[in-house]
Amino acid sequence: MGLTVFARIRLFVVVRFLRLVFGAMSSKRALRIMNVATKPKGWQHSWMQLEPKTRSYFVGRNIASQSKEEIKMRMKNANVVIFYIHGGGFRVGSATMYMTAFVRWIKALEEQGLSCVIYSAEYRLAPDHRFPAAPLDCIECYRSVIEDYGVDPKKIVMGGDSAGGTLSLETLYHTHPDIQSTFNKVKLPRPGGLLMVSPYTGDDQYEETASSQANLSHDYISLATKEKMAEYLPLTKDHRPYTYLDLSVNYAQILPHIVCVAVGGKEVLLDAGLQFAKRCREANLKVTLVREDSVHDYFMLGYLFTSDKNVVKRAVSSVVDLAQAVIDRHKIEN
Repeated sequence: MGLTVFARIRLFVVVRFLRLVFGAMSSKRALRIMNVATKPKGWQHSWMQLEPKTRSYFVGRNIASQSKEEIKMRMKNANVVIFYIHGGGFRVGSATMYMTAFVRWIKALEEQGLSCVIYSAEYRLAPDHRFPAAPLDCIECYRSVIEDYGVDPKKIVMGGDSAGGTLSLETLYHTHPDIQSTFNKVKLPRPGGLLMVSPYTGDDQYEETASSQANLSHDYISLATKEKMAEYLPLTKDHRPYTYLDLSVNYAQILPHIVCVAVGGKEVLLDAGLQFAKRCREANLKVTLVREDSVHDYFMLGYLFTSDKNVVKRAVSSVVDLAQAVIDRHKIEN
């Protein structure tokens, strides 16, 4: 379905606004603007509750009125728990920025008779906090879900978009029992599944792939975005990010068996996402590739980028299918 004139105008305005946020504005100004733009709607507050220790959020129907013990029991008994790490170029974003998508996911799962709680992880942002602050926070959040809340890791779907995809990989890599991390000593089991949305893998091919050139005029992610992301990199060489990119790393070792990768056909990071999916397949992982003719992060913000409701529906269905696959595998293994 082609875009209407109104939809084209809206897409033009949104893309250029986001291009300014991610490539031209100072980090503090960009963060303030994104926090206002993605502030949860009034009715969504009943779906969310702050986890005070990590500043993360639980998301679920009527979860705002529940006690910590009730939430703990709810997470332990849920069919699936989605552990999500938001994107934002390591500089902007918050654990509540995707409430619209989260509520859609939970409702769709409920329609299939499946209970779900989402744990949306919060982490420190650059430039005030450089690597490895963000992955350390994500690791602590993941540890808390498993150890403090008693969730069976085999029924967890870990997910992240853009830089959140990077942090998902960092979390999985640096918590693997057989990998010696330069900054983390906590070792944790693998989740049941992985959702990678428009993933930024930290690959140096950012400027060299065909999609990075062909889609620069369509996407809001630009070369200026990469320059801003340098604010995340460590000032010293004591720690090195993106170590999971080492080709000697076996993805079958560090990743769960079930993986879903979502990419936009008009995004700069298209080829990087496709390459990640290819590498997962080569490791004999079960990979589902979801692709729409849209820009970066359409999977989470599709309502901003298209008037075609089927695009949003297919994204939601992909989450349901991933969750169901994880649940089915969990039942077999138990």
